[in-house]
Amino acid sequence: MKKEEPPGSSFLLRPKSVASKQGNRTQMNPSAEKILIVGCGYVGSVLMQQLVEQGHEVWGLRRSPFDVPEGAHSLAADLADPSLLDAAFPDEVDVVVFTAAAKSFDPAKYRATYVDGLRNVVDAFSDDRRPPPRLLLFVSSTGVYGQDDGSWVDETSVTEPSGFSGQLLLEAESLLASFPWPSVAVRFGGIYGPGRTSMIRRIAEGQVQRDPHLMTNRIHRDDCGGLLSHLIERSRETPLESCYLGVDDQPVPQSKLVSWIAERLQCELPRLLSQVDSASRSGGNKRCRNDRIKQSGYQLLYPGYVEGYSALIAANDW
Repeated sequence: MKKEEPPGSSFLLRPKSVASKQGNRTQMNPSAEKILIVGCGYVGSVLMQQLVEQGHEVWGLRRSPFDVPEGAHSLAADLADPSLLDAAFPDEVDVVVFTAAAKSFDPAKYRATYVDGLRNVVDAFSDDRRPPPRLLLFVSSTGVYGQDDGSWVDETSVTEPSGFSGQLLLEAESLLASFPWPSVAVRFGGIYGPGRTSMIRRIAEGQVQRDPHLMTNRIHRDDCGGLLSHLIERSRETPLESCYLGVDDQPVPQSKLVSWIAERLQCELPRLLSQVDSASRSGGNKRCRNDRIKQSGYQLLYPGYVEGYSALIAANDW
C-alpha cells in the first residue's frame, strides 16, 4: 500500500519560481487575469496549476513559503496578521479565491480562519490601499446544512447547522453579503482524491463499519479546482449566483460506498451498524443537489464515486 502523503504534496510538480511569464501568457490568452488564491493547500494548489495552464498570472498564499508551478508566485503570511497580509498581497488582482483551511477542528481555529481571516483579507483591499477585485470566491462546506433525515437540499434550503464548524462557516458566508464587490460561496461536499484516500486504507484494514442510514455527498479534488476555475471564467460573461453546491451526481449511502470499495479491494465486507448504533453517530445526513453547477455549464470530471475511486484504486494511491 502507498503511504499517504500530506495534503498538497502530491501535486506540487515543478520547482518554485516567482519569475512571471505574463507577457507570453497574455499573447496566448488575451483574457488572462491576475488571481490570488488565499490558503493554497489541497484544493488551492490544484486550482493554481489549472489557472497557470490557462494562461493566468497566479499568486498563492500560505503560512510559509512553498513550491509553485513555473510562472506562479508563492506568498507567505498568516491570515491572523493584517499587516503581513497587506505587505504580501500584490498591488492589484482581478479575482480572490479563499480556500484556506483551519489548522485543527477547533472553534477558535475555525473562527480565526474562516471569519477573522476572511475579514482580514477583505480589509487588505479597503481604504484605497489597492483596487478591489472584481470577484471573491469563498470555499465553504455542505456542513452548513443541519438536515439529518436524508432529505434533499440545494442552495435555497434552510441552513441550521448544529455543530460549531457549520455555524462558523455560515457566519463567514454572511460576511460575503457585506462586501462591496461580487462574492460567491461554493459549498463543497466531502473532498477526496490523491493524498486523501484514508477511507480506502481503513476499509482494507477492517477499520470501517457500514452505516445503512447515512447519506454521503462527495466531490473529487480535481472537480473542486475545475469548478472554481469554471466559475471564474463564467463570471466574465454573466453574473454568478451567490452560492453553489459543489458535489458530484451521486449522493450515496455510506454502506453502499464502503461495500463497493471492499469488493474492489477483495477484502472482508465491513460490519453493518445497527439502527441504534447509527442513531448515535454525529454529523448531518442529507442528499445534496448539484443542479445549479450543471446549469452553469460545468461538466464533472468524476460524475460519481465509481469513476473517482476506481481511478484511485487502480493507481494504488492509498
